[in-house]
Amino acid sequence: MAEYNIGFSKKLIEAACAVAAEDLSDLDAVRTVLYLSSLASEITLKALLEKVGIPVKDIKSRGHSLSKLLTDIGKVRSRPKSLLVLALGFKWGRATIMV
Repeated sequence: MAEYNIGFSKKLIEAACAVAAEDLSDLDAVRTVLYLSSLASEITLKALLEKVGIPVKDIKSRGHSLSKLLTDIGKVRSRPKSLLVLALGFKWGRATIMV
């Protein structure tokens, strides 16, 4: 079983959308939406890295740094499986995740 799951990221985005639909005039609601969105982005990046064969130990060493995760994704092109080909297979609603 995978350590990181894009389905979990989708649930985080759904929760962020539910909070945003209620009232974004409340600062705590805005902070919640931003936090959930950032976390969903992090988990999605980690799931993609894991799917193309990056060891979980290496992924975990990046902590919560989106910058480091994006740098790693930029390096994936040299691996046998293309991240772009992998990403084309993931769909959220009407949008397709593209890197």
